Amino acid sequence: MLLAAATLAGCSASTEESRLLQGDVAVAYARRPVSGAANEFGNPTNAQTFVRGGDLFIRERNSPKATLYNVTGAITRGDGDVADIEVSYDGTRMLFAMRCGPASHPVCSGNATWNIWEYVMTGGVLNGTLRQLTNDPVFDDIDPVYLPNGSIVFSSNRQEKSRTIMANMGLEPFSYRDENRSQRASVLHVMDPGGGNIRQISFNPSHDRNPSVRMNGRILYSRWDHAGDRNLMSLYTMNPDGSGMDIQYGAHTPGSVCFLHPRETQGGQIMSTVMPLTGTNEGGALALINAGARDNAQSYPTFQRVPLDASFAPDGRFTTPYPLWDGSGRALVSWTPPRPVNGANGTPAYGVKILNLADKTLISIDLPEMDNNFEPTQMLVDPVPIVDRAEPAIVQPVNANGALGTRWNKMGQNTGVGIINIQSVYFTDTAQGLQRMGDEVLALGIDFPVSFPFFNGIPPTFNKNPDGSINIDLLKDPLSPLYVERPARFIRVTRAVPTPPVQPANPGVHASIFGIGSGEMQELLGYVEVEPDGSAKFEVPADMPLSLQVVDSEGRAFAMHDAWIQLRPGEVLQCTGCHESHTRNYAPAAVGHTYLPANRARAGTETMAETRYPPQVAGNVTVETGAVLAQDLVFTSDPWSATPPAMNGTEVLIRYQDLPSDLTAHAAWTNPVITEPDGMGGNVFSRIVLNYKNHIQPVFDLRCAGCHSGMAPPGGLDLSVPDPAPASGWVLSYEHLMRGSGGRGPRISVGGPLSGSRYSFLVEVLYHQKIRVATSRTLPATNHSTFLNDAERRLIVEWIDTGARYYNDPYLPDPNNNGLKDLSELRGINQ
Repeated sequence: MLLAAATLAGCSASTEESRLLQGDVAVAYARRPVSGAANEFGNPTNAQTFVRGGDLFIRERNSPKATLYNVTGAITRGDGDVADIEVSYDGTRMLFAMRCGPASHPVCSGNATWNIWEYVMTGGVLNGTLRQLTNDPVFDDIDPVYLPNGSIVFSSNRQEKSRTIMANMGLEPFSYRDENRSQRASVLHVMDPGGGNIRQISFNPSHDRNPSVRMNGRILYSRWDHAGDRNLMSLYTMNPDGSGMDIQYGAHTPGSVCFLHPRETQGGQIMSTVMPLTGTNEGGALALINAGARDNAQSYPTFQRVPLDASFAPDGRFTTPYPLWDGSGRALVSWTPPRPVNGANGTPAYGVKILNLADKTLISIDLPEMDNNFEPTQMLVDPVPIVDRAEPAIVQPVNANGALGTRWNKMGQNTGVGIINIQSVYFTDTAQGLQRMGDEVLALGIDFPVSFPFFNGIPPTFNKNPDGSINIDLLKDPLSPLYVERPARFIRVTRAVPTPPVQPANPGVHASIFGIGSGEMQELLGYVEVEPDGSAKFEVPADMPLSLQVVDSEGRAFAMHDAWIQLRPGEVLQCTGCHESHTRNYAPAAVGHTYLPANRARAGTETMAETRYPPQVAGNVTVETGAVLAQDLVFTSDPWSATPPAMNGTEVLIRYQDLPSDLTAHAAWTNPVITEPDGMGGNVFSRIVLNYKNHIQPVFDLRCAGCHSGMAPPGGLDLSVPDPAPASGWVLSYEHLMRGSGGRGPRISVGGPLSGSRYSFLVEVLYHQKIRVATSRTLPATNHSTFLNDAERRLIVEWIDTGARYYNDPYLPDPNNNGLKDLSELRGINQ
């Protein structure tokens, strides 16, 4: 649809003088009304906010005396809103998001959603045509940006691929909620220049916002990381097809800090706003970031440093910056002066300014209108110059039509698989000093049961290299005493279960279904062995949020992976380690390859996993290979030693089949393993669902409640199921484990990176081992390690490491027998 923007309403401008940009440049921005409502402009966790009466304006020249034109007024008719403006690289077109109201022009008045529009300036900036690129009555499309290949990337809560996967898995598709369960999650999509062929490229359970394009062709965006107790917005990058997703900056920033509106400067830095999750009307400090720098990575190009929390900002706040690429070292910004109200930030008065990064001066282009009480009636945001600029590189997509990309995986029809190739799980945040696999998380007698004779009584340490990283050669050499004692034995792979709507949405599910646990509901997809050098190479399903956990021989996780990852069909993700810099180049020594010949093309430079799973060549096609995930923790042979030593003195062989019959015959028991039959010759990923009431409580009923019940249970811990249940709707045992009882604190630790089964007192009791390096609790005199068998303890460990949720699956089987698990069949739990 094309509409001539012929009726352009002129508006008077401020009389404040301004320097010009380099040349006589037009500037576009959004004018959005302000009513004085708290956080009307929104929080970082709000993907979109609607302020009735907003429009797209163009100032013919970048001077406050230049005429100001309303581009969208003839369509919105005062009943719409505009945001997220972006100009094409040649300066002839402009993208923006617009939402209309009932009184708007008929072409869009029926849409109560945000859609992507384009202003084509074929006849000049004030003589263009408008056309609507997306037109969906249900879903919101925002944050559009031109890609150098002509396509458009944008954020949307339509979740196109995720809903398709749900349908192919026999679920009624719905748009999942963010991890606060407040909005439908908006994630990145790509469409053709005319608005067709929409496909989803990011799969975060929460919002992916504010995409822009770096000069290397990769998409830079703000990603809401909300796994466990991690709750912030970091800067990520990915290729335009969604492959190569990687953290760019901010993941280890203390507190709930958000990096929004990121854009690359002409000097290669990233300009971004920095603010807390709530309370600042999406305004904050302005930062220049040297991503990858170890020191002084973040600086502030303003006279005063704006507070990074929601406290009063005596020098004002910034939002929606746009670095200029005219060689002047300046940027367009929206800035509000300080507006104190009772010691706090009052309603912001965002105006459009030019910020000189050299002398830190601000010069006005346009100021918001004020009422008689000097309160702003509008905010001026998303300023962009209408100029041509250098075009980024074009990144070629992954071959999604190859053998990996088209492999049938039963997680969604022909979704395809990817391969994760980790050089070593022992490379963990060395630069940040967190050492999630270093000495701080390892326990003598548990991870090193026989080390003392070899070290003359000196506790072992992995930190042998000058940079503090772990010396892999001590672990991978079959002649080393540490070879049989290496702590990391498996990687557990899980996927986030999409969060359905929560009441009062109708239909919906009660919020208490999630329990007191941490993070999204999760399903276990399976396990893969960790090789002696810490490497692993394995297949995972594509196009869904995944989490990895490095576990010991009992399946107990050392540290919880506190970010969701994704792979596109056919992608091979190369990782140096867990959260370690991807630029680190680790060339493993040849020791340990003796009894399994290395790929001679890369001998001495490949990891053990790469040796074990080399590429397969058929004709002129090379296909990467990887281990297939297993349901169980199984270690039966060692290909690296002539006389394979046992693992910590015993084979690891913990199977679901080892669950005793009296447990599986329990009235509340349901089968936790879902393995769909595969008739297509492809990979089959298990979908292991563990619910507290169906899988954990029956264990306590049969093994523990005989003692842990009554008026004075041991330790004040009641593991029975009293009737009636507590007011929360959860059984009392769950309350006692998660919140504490009998004067004792919680028995289960979830939420943080150093949490989970190895940090939960319940697990120490069940194994009768002090697993944590430092703990203040004393084990009971009674040895509880014989009360449960290995498979039963495995259930409890897996349940804790997946967040200790009350339910991990919100669906009933299929009462109406229509072949789907429908939203109308959601459990009526605690309602």
